Amino acid sequence: YSEFNIFVDPEAADIVLRSKIKKTLIPLDVCNKVETPLEDFKGCTPAFIYTITRSYKLGLKKYNNIDGIIPYDTLAAYFLLRPKAFNTTKMRLSVKTETKQEGRTIELRGKPNAQVALGVNSEIFKGEFFEIIRR
Repeated sequence: YSEFNIFVDPEAADIVLRSKIKKTLIPLDVCNKVETPLEDFKGCTPAFIYTITRSYKLGLKKYNNIDGIIPYDTLAAYFLLRPKAFNTTKMRLSVKTETKQEGRTIELRGKPNAQVALGVNSEIFKGEFFEIIRR
C-alpha cells in the first residue's frame, strides 16, 4: 500500500503534500504500464547500458516478480519533458503517518494539492527514450 520513497519517509512525504509547491505524482501503476522487454535495450550505446539494465531486470524479477524493465525514475523525469504524453487529474492527497498503514497515500475530499498521472502514452515514451539512449 506504499510506494518506496513514501514508505522510507512518510513524514517527509506528508510535509511535501501539505506544502504549497506544485507537485505531480507518477504512481507505480502508471509506471508498471510501461514495462519494457530487456531485448529492447540491445544495441544501446554505450554497451554498458544493456549490461546494467540486465542486472536491474534480475532484481525486478527476484524481488517483484516482474519480467521486464520498469523505468520508474526515468518516467518521472520524462514528465518534465513531455507532460502532454500523460493523462493527469488533480487530487487532494495525504500520507498516513501514524497507523499500521504508515506511508499509504490516500485521496481526500477538498481542494486539490497535487496533479496525479493516471496514464502515459507508452509508445511515445518508449520511442523518445530509445532514441535518446541509442544516440
